[in-house]
Amino acid sequence: RVNLDTVVTESQHAWNQAPAKSGLAVGEQVSLKDALYIMLVKSANDMAVAIAETLSGDNTEKTFVGQMNLMAQQMGMSATH
Repeated sequence: RVNLDTVVTESQHAWNQAPAKSGLAVGEQVSLKDALYIMLVKSANDMAVAIAETLSGDNTEKTFVGQMNLMAQQMGMSATH
């Protein structure tokens, strides 16, 4: 569904996350590759949400969480959510 060149956009919802921030403005875009670097190096919560929104298919963090919980269930993981 995505590759490292997929565009990730900093949404208002992502920007509102606290405390660690990427420094991007609402509406600013980076590649998924750069978004992953930002998330990992800066522990940027806003970038984690922006990536989740991008991967969800409908730009919502809630959908991504559901997809990850379903995948965990399919993998037999019963003590994680």
